[in-house]
Amino acid sequence: MTLNIRFRFATILIASVGIVFAQKPSFAPGVNYLIGATPQAVVIGDLNGDGVPDLAVTNFGSKSISIYLGKGDGTLTAAPTPTVNGSPQSLVMADLNGDGKLDLVILLYPQRIAVLFGNGDGTFGSPIILIVDKDPIGIAVGDLNGDGKPDIAIVNQTSPGGPVGYITLLLNNGNGTFLPPLHLSAGQFPTRLKIADINGDGKGDLLVTDMGLGTLQRNGSLMVFLGNGDGTFQAAKHYAAGNTPVDLALGDFNGDGRPDVAIVDGPYLEPSRLAVLLGNGDGSFQTPTFIPLDPARMQLPWLTSTPTTNKIS
Repeated sequence: MTLNIRFRFATILIASVGIVFAQKPSFAPGVNYLIGATPQAVVIGDLNGDGVPDLAVTNFGSKSISIYLGKGDGTLTAAPTPTVNGSPQSLVMADLNGDGKLDLVILLYPQRIAVLFGNGDGTFGSPIILIVDKDPIGIAVGDLNGDGKPDIAIVNQTSPGGPVGYITLLLNNGNGTFLPPLHLSAGQFPTRLKIADINGDGKGDLLVTDMGLGTLQRNGSLMVFLGNGDGTFQAAKHYAAGNTPVDLALGDFNGDGRPDVAIVDGPYLEPSRLAVLLGNGDGSFQTPTFIPLDPARMQLPWLTSTPTTNKIS
């Protein structure tokens, strides 16, 4: 399979007074890069310390991770493929052990995560496998208890006691090991989550997309858990997010200095659309604005955001 840069990176333009969607963006000729079978997710970060963004892609079907290092001119070069010992789904990058090098945290089907410590040159050590709870679907990293160390949050679609979603929290010891897991109830059918400080208090908060009672109910929501700064959270607040929200990205989309959220709604029963919820700066959000997505090119769209530019891809 190939990764086509032309179609993978499309930008939504945000105006200061609202949302402007580029209906017919133009691109330079596409460049194809060979990746594995059934790609599931892509993340961007500097894996070899040269100041140029690199790519990591999970390939569920071929049970592999594709690593491409940026050259600084918009082109990429393949790096050695790290071993993962399973079928990768989601992945995130973070410096888990404080050595200044980005590491990979990979969600493996059916209920494991692999931690790969980076060598700082685009290669990685052998995976450390952690067993997690049932039906994990999404993963995020961020400081949840105020110690400056990136922690891991995993959203699960089935709790140990029944068909209710929940979040598994792994607090980092700072050396790449973690405390015993903590759990947090998270809706009926959660799909993805992010960690961010959305109310400006310096504490990590959790944002979770939830399809509610399932695709036939059309009662999806954004769940917001404001953090207390010690690894615990306030009760969730729910915001309308369309019918079947499946993924989310954060950024300041209207230039007011407050975090906003973009959510992919669909595509199970109707054409996909983007729900944009503008933030009020206090952890709450406004009624969503919906933008249709091209059904011919985005049958199952996912989001990735570029933090430094507040772009959505």
